[in-house]
Amino acid sequence: MRSARPKVFYGWWVALTAALGLFLNTATIIVFSFGFFAKAMGQEFHVGRARISLAFTIHNLTSALCIPLAGRLVDRYGPRRVLVPSTVLLSLILVSSWLLSQAIWELYVFYFALGGVSGGAGAMPYTDVVSHWFDRHRGLAISVMMLGMGLGAIAIPSVSQRLVATLGWRLAYTVFGFSIVLIPLPVVAHF
Repeated sequence: MRSARPKVFYGWWVALTAALGLFLNTATIIVFSFGFFAKAMGQEFHVGRARISLAFTIHNLTSALCIPLAGRLVDRYGPRRVLVPSTVLLSLILVSSWLLSQAIWELYVFYFALGGVSGGAGAMPYTDVVSHWFDRHRGLAISVMMLGMGLGAIAIPSVSQRLVATLGWRLAYTVFGFSIVLIPLPVVAHF
């Protein structure tokens, strides 16, 4: 006798997995939370907002320039072969914040590296995966996926504020790096 319940289409699990991956990614951790990190970094490096904001600008420019390269890599090798290594690199770079010295140029290199991997660990490869699973409900599926980033944009800045206030900006980034390895990376690698 067959079960009366219909199976859930696997593509919806893919969309939910992408939402989890976008909950903890460069946009939510770096972009939406930068203000909380900037103040702490300015105090530690003894520089004004302009010099700290340059790090954020470096990240954004590098990210914008590297996204087409990430797109090309996704087209050539598939999203999984770009997404998983980029997510691992993102977590390693965040953990490496603990190793930065008091030299401001190291902060710039740190944000340059974050910008370099953000295209491969961001929304673009997830969108590619989700859009391949859907024809009829593609818009809804991408909306479910982007819900992860929206929820991350709400939750992660608050978490960032607490982490930076209690642990400092370096350890806050380290916690986020380990969180990526423990929460979304295994699920994304599996699905």
